[in-house]
Amino acid sequence: AIHQSSTLLNETIYEKLAASMRRERLQQLYTLCLGDIEERIARMRQTASNKEDAAFRRDAHAIKGGAGMVGAIELQMLAGDLEEDGIDANHVASLDELMTSCERLRLILLARKIVERTNTA
Repeated sequence: AIHQSSTLLNETIYEKLAASMRRERLQQLYTLCLGDIEERIARMRQTASNKEDAAFRRDAHAIKGGAGMVGAIELQMLAGDLEEDGIDANHVASLDELMTSCERLRLILLARKIVERTNTA
């Protein structure tokens, strides 16, 4: 399925951020945000396997907030679902979906030269 960038990135929020700061700062913001989200997803995999529901929901909440701040609509929505559901039978698929959304957003930002290509697989 091809996801339109409009479902991934709120252009209004993106434009406001782009207009309010230098390009380098915008790049830093998105790079830090995506890095933080990826770290939290990795931690959520661990807390889920340890059955630490509260910690899992805390990271989901933080992702939701960070994603909302930068206009990452799909990430915000997926993280909101994870925060609500906590560790359920489907958390592995849900975390994979969250990571895929993160990668798709990175590709959009890469095309706009907002983030650097990473060497991670």
